[in-house]
Amino acid sequence: YEILKYLSNECDNGYKVIEVEDILKEIKEKDINLILLKQILRHLDKNGYISIKYNDDNVYCISMLPYGRQFIESLKIEEKQSKDMKITIRKLYFEILLIAFLGAFLGTLISELIF
Repeated sequence: YEILKYLSNECDNGYKVIEVEDILKEIKEKDINLILLKQILRHLDKNGYISIKYNDDNVYCISMLPYGRQFIESLKIEEKQSKDMKITIRKLYFEILLIAFLGAFLGTLISELIF
């Protein structure tokens, strides 16, 4: 995902020449080495996410394809929905905690008034 996201940001309009070392520097996944990155790029090209016009050792001419852009957009929407859901759950937990506290407080207050 990080690689495709990086390529989407870099290749906004048509083909762009990108060095593999630049991709390795920018992605957050530090477990990826040069060989694995080249395999990932071939996989993305083969499955219609990107188009590789040419590659020369560690330099690629890459363009994002519509399917790759659509995939990135759908992941962004999912991330936003996930964040919104986490915020909603936190609010719900706070409301439950507040209701439980008020219930315990009122219960204690009523029991003190009765006795």
